Amino acid sequence: MENWDDYRLLLAVQQSNSIRAAGERLGMNHSTVSRRMQSINQSHPFKVFETTASGIKITEYGAVLLQTAHKVQDLMSEQARTLASQDFSQSGAVSLSLPPAILQFLLLDDLALFQQQHPDIRLTVFTSYDFANLDSGEADVVIRVSNDPGDELVGHRVFPIQVGYFASREYLANTPPEQRVWITGANCDWVSNTSFAELPVRYQVEDLVTRHTMAAKGLGMIRGACYIAEQCPELVPVTDEFTPFQDLWVLTHPELRDTPRIKTVMQFLLGVLRKKTVR
Repeated sequence: MENWDDYRLLLAVQQSNSIRAAGERLGMNHSTVSRRMQSINQSHPFKVFETTASGIKITEYGAVLLQTAHKVQDLMSEQARTLASQDFSQSGAVSLSLPPAILQFLLLDDLALFQQQHPDIRLTVFTSYDFANLDSGEADVVIRVSNDPGDELVGHRVFPIQVGYFASREYLANTPPEQRVWITGANCDWVSNTSFAELPVRYQVEDLVTRHTMAAKGLGMIRGACYIAEQCPELVPVTDEFTPFQDLWVLTHPELRDTPRIKTVMQFLLGVLRKKTVR
């Protein structure tokens, strides 16, 4: 393949399991992706893509092309970082990746303020609980919740995220202790180490914010993030036990650390986060 767009399609299919999901990554509709895949298959002696019961797959022949796609992607990302690191302008684009809950409960109003104060910086915000890959150019700045953010990035630790046990005030008042239940994520092994190990897990919900919402509506108890629970008036601590979970970090790629607009974004984020009253 000589067309970089074809390689991008190959990478998108690898990261997805359907034509629709690959299209969403590329900003294309289903029919366009399907036509492009068919065209690529027809332009090679062997099929690059095949349809299976579990979705779209890359063939063994396509896997050889995929190796080249990754190499080209790495080179283009390296070039983009080099160009960005040599751009000493205060204006321009900066992409920020952070967890949805951090944006919603800690930074939503502040990012709006940032855009008012720095109209020449075009801040693009991506929300995901997955760690953006700065080496491949998925973001310029990341906010990560981790005890091990990696040695490949540079930045600052802000504060530890504290967790505790929460439920709605009415739930605690109206539900006998022995009848209470847990709302957890897929991993509920930690329940056995609590003072309520005998209580059953009734709901397993992966989304962090949804668990807090369910608890606020009186559906059970959660191990919740204090920075979220403290903004939910219906939630109260079940005990006075609060423990550090993971650290909050603001990070960037070493090659971007001295770029003025990157420094402006990072200094702003560190400044507003360190002023937060977070248990």
